[in-house]
Amino acid sequence: MRLQGMSQHQLAQQAQVSQAFISMVMRGRRSARVTTAWRISSALGVSTEELFTARPFAFSSAIGEDGAAA
Repeated sequence: MRLQGMSQHQLAQQAQVSQAFISMVMRGRRSARVTTAWRISSALGVSTEELFTARPFAFSSAIGEDGAAA
């Protein structure tokens, strides 16, 4: 899968958001607008629906706490 080795910083750059924003979304402290969610999911190579569902792909489990892809 495309995620292997992607850090929060790399994801943030590809999605055109800050690494801090990615971190806050992952921890549930911020929510993403539709257009931002689309950019994040596009950078991850998944659908927007997959970005926020537990199956088959979860955003929070795809990128580990250390910022690296799981």
